[in-house]
Amino acid sequence: KVPHRRVFERITASGHAADPVMLDTPFGFQENAPILAASTTKYFSDSVSQNVEVAGLARTDTGDTAAVESAMTKIRDANWVFAGPGSPTFALRQWQRTDLRDVLAEAEATGRVQQGHVEAPTPIFGTHDHSHGHGHGPGHDAEDPDDDAG
Repeated sequence: KVPHRRVFERITASGHAADPVMLDTPFGFQENAPILAASTTKYFSDSVSQNVEVAGLARTDTGDTAAVESAMTKIRDANWVFAGPGSPTFALRQWQRTDLRDVLAEAEATGRVQQGHVEAPTPIFGTHDHSHGHGHGPGHDAEDPDDDAG
């Protein structure tokens, strides 16, 4: 089975509908970010038969507080949140401007999401798996505008 399908099966087996949200921040600096978001949501629809909503948190440094709050509301309401592929360095710097860490910690503390591990090609938050990052920190994400060495 596709690893993500097992996650959704666990959620629905617990009596809840799956409400997944993808954090688009890791690739938010790329010109083709909307295409990457669409490709990822298509993968979930085609391969896992699950609709995934894009958070809309590609960038937090634009001054658009309404867009950031809208994205944070989607994340608060989700029961499975994962980060798309891209630059973890860029994403972490963007997320520092939000309360994302607290939102995910509260969701876990209240049992809305569970910590776990899935062998998957993307890092998963909400199941809080940080082991599958795409990028290697400073100096390795040459296209990352926030990368000090790039």
